[in-house]
Amino acid sequence: ETSGRACLRYTDNPNGSARDIAGVCDATGLVFGLMPHPDRFLAWNRHPFWTRLDPADRSGLAPGVRMFRSAVEAAHQRTLV
Repeated sequence: ETSGRACLRYTDNPNGSARDIAGVCDATGLVFGLMPHPDRFLAWNRHPFWTRLDPADRSGLAPGVRMFRSAVEAAHQRTLV
C-alpha cells in the first residue's frame, strides 16, 4: 500500500478487506489482481442485483465484459507505444 500498488478500493467493503483494498498491481502496472471477481458478471443475469436493476441499466455489455475489454484495450495501447 505504501508503494502505491493498492489501485482499487471498495466503497462498501463486502468481505472485510484490510483498508478496503479491492485491487493491487505490480510495480510495472501490467499485472493486476482484483478481488471482486468480475468474471462472475459476464452476463447481466449473473449480477447480484440484476432483477432489481432498471432494464435500461442492463443494456449493453455486462460489467465483467466491459472490465475485460478495457484491460485488453489498455494492454493493446501499451504495445503500440
